Amino acid sequence: AMEYWRAARLFFKCDRKEFKKLVTKIKALSPNFSPPEPSFQAWLTRYLGIGAAEQILYLGYKAKRLSTSLSKWKSGFHSL
Repeated sequence: AMEYWRAARLFFKCDRKEFKKLVTKIKALSPNFSPPEPSFQAWLTRYLGIGAAEQILYLGYKAKRLSTSLSKWKSGFHSL
Protein backbone atom coordinates (compact mmCIF):
# COMPACT_ATOMS: atom_id res chain seq x y z
CA ALA A 1 0.00 0.00 0.00
CA MET A 2 2.90 2.40 0.73
CA GLU A 3 4.15 2.21 -2.86
CA TYR A 4 0.70 3.12 -4.14
CA TRP A 5 0.52 5.92 -1.58
CA ARG A 6 3.80 7.44 -2.76
CA ALA A 7 2.57 7.32 -6.35
CA ALA A 8 -0.85 8.74 -5.42
CA ARG A 9 0.74 11.75 -3.70
CA LEU A 10 2.66 12.53 -6.87
CA PHE A 11 -0.55 12.46 -8.92
CA PHE A 12 -2.69 14.47 -6.48
CA LYS A 13 -2.04 17.92 -7.92
CA CYS A 14 -1.70 17.01 -11.60
CA ASP A 15 -4.09 14.09 -12.24
CA ARG A 16 -6.93 13.62 -9.76
CA LYS A 17 -8.42 10.75 -11.76
CA GLU A 18 -5.21 8.74 -11.41
CA PHE A 19 -4.99 9.75 -7.74
CA LYS A 20 -8.47 8.32 -7.14
CA LYS A 21 -7.57 5.07 -8.95
CA LEU A 22 -4.53 4.63 -6.74
CA VAL A 23 -6.51 5.40 -3.59
CA THR A 24 -8.99 2.69 -4.62
CA LYS A 25 -6.07 0.22 -4.89
CA ILE A 26 -4.78 1.31 -1.49
CA LYS A 27 -8.19 0.75 0.11
CA ALA A 28 -8.44 -2.69 -1.52
CA LEU A 29 -5.03 -3.71 -0.18
CA SER A 30 -5.36 -2.10 3.23
CA PRO A 31 -8.83 -0.81 4.19
CA ASN A 32 -7.50 0.95 7.30
CA PHE A 33 -4.45 2.45 5.60
CA SER A 34 -3.03 5.55 7.19
CA PRO A 35 0.23 7.19 6.08
CA PRO A 36 2.87 6.84 8.79
CA GLU A 37 4.21 10.39 8.43
CA PRO A 38 3.57 13.16 9.08
CA SER A 39 1.47 12.30 12.12
CA PHE A 40 -0.97 15.13 11.36
CA GLN A 41 -1.66 13.57 7.96
CA ALA A 42 -2.21 10.17 9.55
CA TRP A 43 -4.73 11.72 11.93
CA LEU A 44 -6.53 13.55 9.11
CA THR A 45 -6.63 10.39 7.01
CA ARG A 46 -8.19 8.37 9.83
CA TYR A 47 -10.95 10.92 10.41
CA LEU A 48 -11.54 12.49 6.99
CA GLY A 49 -10.25 9.99 4.45
CA ILE A 50 -7.24 9.95 2.17
CA GLY A 51 -8.50 12.46 -0.40
CA ALA A 52 -9.64 15.08 2.12
CA ALA A 53 -6.43 14.77 4.12
CA GLU A 54 -4.31 15.25 1.02
CA GLN A 55 -6.40 18.26 -0.04
CA ILE A 56 -5.95 19.95 3.34
CA LEU A 57 -2.20 19.36 3.32
CA TYR A 58 -1.94 20.60 -0.26
CA LEU A 59 -3.85 23.78 0.57
CA GLY A 60 -1.60 24.31 3.58
CA TYR A 61 1.46 23.90 1.38
CA LYS A 62 0.10 26.43 -1.13
CA ALA A 63 -0.70 28.92 1.66
CA LYS A 64 2.81 28.58 3.05
CA ARG A 65 4.34 29.21 -0.39
CA LEU A 66 2.14 32.27 -0.86
CA SER A 67 3.10 33.61 2.55
CA THR A 68 6.80 33.12 1.79
CA SER A 69 6.45 34.84 -1.58
CA LEU A 70 4.59 37.78 -0.05
CA SER A 71 7.21 38.13 2.69
CA LYS A 72 9.99 38.20 0.10
CA TRP A 73 8.08 40.73 -1.99
CA LYS A 74 7.37 42.90 1.03
CA SER A 75 11.00 42.89 2.19
CA GLY A 76 12.16 43.73 -1.34
CA PHE A 77 9.62 46.53 -1.58
CA HIS A 78 10.83 48.14 1.64
CA SER A 79 14.45 48.11 0.53
CA LEU A 80 13.68 50.50 -2.38
